[in-house]
Amino acid sequence: MSMTFKIAALFVLISCACVHAQENLDSMDNKNTSTLNEELRKLRQSNRDLASQIANQPAGYTINTYTADDTWTKPSGAILVEVICVGGGGAGGRNYHPGAYNPGAGGGGGGGGQRVRKIFKASDLSSTVAITIGIGGVGSTGANGVNSTFGAYVIAYGGLSGDYASNYNVDYNGGNGGPTAIAGLGGIGANTGGCSISGGGGGGGAPKANSGGNGGASIDSGGGGGGGGGNSGAGYYPGGSGGKSGTAVAGDEANSGAASNPGTNGTDGNGFTCGGGGGGGGASYRGTNLVGGDGGAWGGGGGGSGSQWDPVSVCDGGNGGKGGVVVISWF
Repeated sequence: MSMTFKIAALFVLISCACVHAQENLDSMDNKNTSTLNEELRKLRQSNRDLASQIANQPAGYTINTYTADDTWTKPSGAILVEVICVGGGGAGGRNYHPGAYNPGAGGGGGGGGQRVRKIFKASDLSSTVAITIGIGGVGSTGANGVNSTFGAYVIAYGGLSGDYASNYNVDYNGGNGGPTAIAGLGGIGANTGGCSISGGGGGGGAPKANSGGNGGASIDSGGGGGGGGGNSGAGYYPGGSGGKSGTAVAGDEANSGAASNPGTNGTDGNGFTCGGGGGGGGASYRGTNLVGGDGGAWGGGGGGSGSQWDPVSVCDGGNGGKGGVVVISWF
C-alpha cells in the first residue's frame, strides 16, 4: 500500500465518520447538545491525531484479530501499534411474569458494548500482552456483557442487560450501553434507548401495553437491542427494532418481531465496525417463540422477549453480541 493511498483512504474514512456523527446529533435525545458536541469534537481531534501519527510512518502493517482469549506478541521492527477493543453486548430481558391473564410487558433490550481505539508507540508496550475477550450477556440468565481488555493498556466496557419482566402491569427499562458515563441510557417504557457517539447504544424500553422501544444507535460502538412488545389483553404489540452501529445497516424495522413472532438478529461487526442490536420479540396471547433477537457479534445488545397474556413458559431475551480485539502493528 503506497503512502499516498494510505493517507487518502484514511482521510476519506475520517471525513465520512465525522459527517455521519454530525447527522446523528439531532436524534440523540438522551444527552444535552453541549455534551454531544463535546464528544464529537473529541472524536474529530482523535482522528486528526491518528492521521498525523500514521502519515509519518512507513506503509507496512499487520492485522491480528482476536475473538477468544489469547496473548499478543510484539512483532520485531514495529513502530506503532493500534489497538481496538469491543466489549460484549448486554442480554435482552426475559418476559415471564407470575400473573396469568394480565397485561404485561416484554423484557428490556440490552445495551451495546463499547468500542475503544488507542495508538501506542511499540516501545511503550511489553513484549507480550494478555488479551481477554468479553462475552455477550446470555439471554437465558439476563446477564450483562463482559469487558474486553488488552492487558492493562485498553479496556472496553460491556453493555448492561435489559430488565427482566418479573411482574404484570409494569413498564420495564432497557439496559444502558457501556460505559454508562458516555453511553446511551436504556429506554423507559415505550421509549427508544439513548444514542451515543463513543459508547454503546441503550436498549429499548418494554412497555406493558404498547410496542417495544427501539434500541439506541451508536456511531462508534455496539447498537442497543430492541425492547420486547407488550400486551393489553385486547392487543398484542410488536417488539422494537435493534439500534444501528456506525453507518452499517445493523438494525432496522425489519428485525423487530411482529406480534407473536421472535425478533431477528442484529448484523455482525468485524472490529472496525460493531454489531447492531437484536430486535425485540413480539407479544402473544400464549406462545414460546417470542424470544428477542441476538445482538450482532462485536458488541450488539440482545433484544428483549415479547410478553404473553397467559404465560405458559419463560421466553428468553436475545444474547448479547460477543466482543473482540483487533491489533494493527505498523512498521
